[in-house]
Amino acid sequence: QVFLLTRVREEYEVEFEPIPFNRISVPDSELEIDQIRLVHEGQLGINKRRYRVVYEDGQEVERFLEDAWAEQAPVTRTVAYGTKIVIRTVETPDGPVEYWRKVRVYTTSYRPASAGRAADHPRYGYTRLGWQLKKGVVAVDPTVIPLRSKLYVPGYGVAWAADTGGGVKGKFVDLGFEDTNYESWHWWIDVYLLTPVPPASQILWVLPDWPRFPDRRR
Repeated sequence: QVFLLTRVREEYEVEFEPIPFNRISVPDSELEIDQIRLVHEGQLGINKRRYRVVYEDGQEVERFLEDAWAEQAPVTRTVAYGTKIVIRTVETPDGPVEYWRKVRVYTTSYRPASAGRAADHPRYGYTRLGWQLKKGVVAVDPTVIPLRSKLYVPGYGVAWAADTGGGVKGKFVDLGFEDTNYESWHWWIDVYLLTPVPPASQILWVLPDWPRFPDRRR
C-alpha cells in the first residue's frame, strides 16, 4: 500500500494598490492672470489587501481575501490660477495702447477668395458678424478671445475679432486681408488684448495648450 504525503502550508500576503489623486484648479484674485501657483502637491493613496494563501507541495492552490483597508487616503493636487488683471501699455507705430492680457498665439492669414465661398455668393467677403473681411478684421476662437474684442498684432496692426473658423481653435488667430493686399502669415507671435476689459463671464482664465505647432518666430 502506497501513501501519498502532501505538504500543506499557509502564508499571508499583503498587496498594495495605489489610489489616484484628484486634480483641482482654484481662482486666486491676488495672482495675475495667466500665472499659476501650486497650492498643494498631490499624493497617491494606498489600498491594502491581505490574503491567506494555501500551498500544497509548494504550489498555490487557494487564495482567500481576509481583509482590505485604506492605508492612506490620496491627497488632492491643488493649483491656483490668477484672476487679477493689470492694465499695461504697449508701444505701436501709432503710439501707446492699453492692454489687459498678452497671449502668444499661432497666426495664419486669409482673404475672401480663401474663405470657402464663391465670388458670386451673397456673403462673399463677409465675416460671421457680418463685417466686410479686410485688413484689421481677424478670426478667433471666441472662447479664448471674445468676438468684438480689439487687439493689437505686432507687424499687422490693431484689429477686431469679428470672425470664426472651423480650424481656428485655442490660441490661434487668422488675420484677415482683402484679395488685393494679401500677406501670408504662419508663425507664433504675442498679441495684446486691448481695453476695455470684457466681463468676467467672457474671460477664459486658463487658456488651452493648443495648437502645438513649433514656435516659429517671424
